[in-house]
Amino acid sequence: MSKDYKEIIYLNKTELNSALSQLNQGLLESLVKIKNNSRSTSSEAGKSAKLGGGLGGIFNLNASTSDKDNETLDELFGEEKNIVLNDFKLIALLKDAHPKSLDIAKEGDFVQTSGKFNISDFNFSESVLSGKNNSLNPKIKNFMKDIDAWDKNTETSFKQVNHYMQYANSLAQGNIVLSMNGLISFVNRENFRINSGELQALSYTDRSINILGTVEAIIKKDSRELDEEMGNIFYDDKGSLVNFGKIIPILTEFSFLTTGLIEKGDKFIRPIALYFD
Repeated sequence: MSKDYKEIIYLNKTELNSALSQLNQGLLESLVKIKNNSRSTSSEAGKSAKLGGGLGGIFNLNASTSDKDNETLDELFGEEKNIVLNDFKLIALLKDAHPKSLDIAKEGDFVQTSGKFNISDFNFSESVLSGKNNSLNPKIKNFMKDIDAWDKNTETSFKQVNHYMQYANSLAQGNIVLSMNGLISFVNRENFRINSGELQALSYTDRSINILGTVEAIIKKDSRELDEEMGNIFYDDKGSLVNFGKIIPILTEFSFLTTGLIEKGDKFIRPIALYFD
């Protein structure tokens, strides 16, 4: 496979366009101009042109094209054209943003890094493990019994995992959690180009993943320091609402630290793209 090929599995188009419009002045204006020119050309072609082949020939050989025909073609191939355009824009951003390496990137910097990774889809896990009223899915118990692998210890372990997945999913708010050496990222599932089943298959890959994004925050405290900070909030005589607003972020950070998902010094990255070389 070509060394220039990138298997893009995630792309945040909003962040991509925002970054490019600020770094590469005139990009969006150029795209609008191209789109307007395309519409004008299509309109003129609809008056007199004949389609003797190509895409038009697939639908109606040698038929005159109308504005309505061109709209239909845009609808049929619009998504593919958007994908191609967004892929080109990602390549442009990789060149224009001059992202820093993870070890020197500071808060607010563009960052690009690669490495072994772990993807935690707590929402998917909860949907598999949980049954009615957040109890353990009875299908799991039935299956384990069928293969003669069910006992009290197994049941206790599954229940604990189920409770953790429910709790972790509530903290992640349905986002997928990507963790790598030195970083953690909450990834919006709506921006993935692969489905949940395909995402699970990535657990078996030995490839390194590339991430392009921005550094949102750096974890500066360990679990002991966070525990003390949370205790100070609860026992604060002033009862400041400002401090109460910190409880859930602290709880999220504390929970992921104590379970080994992150470490002190790791960086929270807001991802723009995830891809394999």
